[in-house]
Amino acid sequence: MPLAATAFGVYENRLHVRDGAIVLTEEGLAVVSGAESTQVRFEEIERVHLPSKEPLSLALPVILHSGLVVEVPAFGPEGIAFDLFRFLNSAVKEARARAK
Repeated sequence: MPLAATAFGVYENRLHVRDGAIVLTEEGLAVVSGAESTQVRFEEIERVHLPSKEPLSLALPVILHSGLVVEVPAFGPEGIAFDLFRFLNSAVKEARARAK
C-alpha cells in the first residue's frame, strides 16, 4: 500500500475485522477489501456525496475527477458517515490549497 508510509489512523467499520477498514494517511485513504485495497489521494477527489439519515447511509460515494466513483464504507456507529464526510471535505479542501 503506497500510502501506508504516511498512515496516521485506521478505522474499522467492524471491530477487529480488516475487510471494509479505512486507512487514513496524510495524502489520502485506502479502503481494505480482502487482500487488496482501493487507494484514493485527496487531490483526486472532486466531491463527496452528503450521507443520508433515512435511509441511513452505509457508504459514502466519493466522486473522483476521472469520473470514477469509490464507495467508502461507513457502517459503524450512527453518525460515522457524517464524521467521515466532514473529514474528507476538510482533507480535500486542504489538498486543493496545497496544490495552488
